[in-house]
Amino acid sequence: MKRLYWVLLVGLVFLTPGPASATCILYDGSDTLADEPTGAIVQETCTTTRATRMTLANLLSGEDQTNNLLMTSGGAVRSTTMASAVTTDTTSAAVALPTGSKTIYGSVTGTGSITQTQKIYGGITSGVTSTTGILLCTLTLSGTTAVYDACPVMTANFLFYIVVTSSTSGTSASGTVTAMY
Repeated sequence: MKRLYWVLLVGLVFLTPGPASATCILYDGSDTLADEPTGAIVQETCTTTRATRMTLANLLSGEDQTNNLLMTSGGAVRSTTMASAVTTDTTSAAVALPTGSKTIYGSVTGTGSITQTQKIYGGITSGVTSTTGILLCTLTLSGTTAVYDACPVMTANFLFYIVVTSSTSGTSASGTVTAMY
């Protein structure tokens, strides 16, 4: 059976003296290539005289296999606000966070003596509660004007996270919880 290729031209063909060239992605629908599995997608530099084979692994850069992410900027820290401007004892909405290690940062601000306890739970449904989720970290914040703390780095992955606040007290006490990954 002849090799079957689907060719997609992804580069420009430059007409200059000498052979024309372009970047092609080829799909081999047969099992006749000894060095590639059936259905392999490879990139080749196409010219009228020769082709240089490259696999998909050669095409990707910035790969972070630990977190299944394609890092585009050298590992910049991303964040998601899990709870913001919390002034009462309450439970936040469920938040989905990316897989991989993450740090949970909590703060409470106000006037004079302020306190707030922030408990972070992980669960498998968007309806996670403090009784159906697993307690991952407790931040007990107490001080004056502004208090900050962070959970130890979390490596366990859950589908959804919630924040449960309690013991909120003080003039204009307002808490915020942010996940960084």
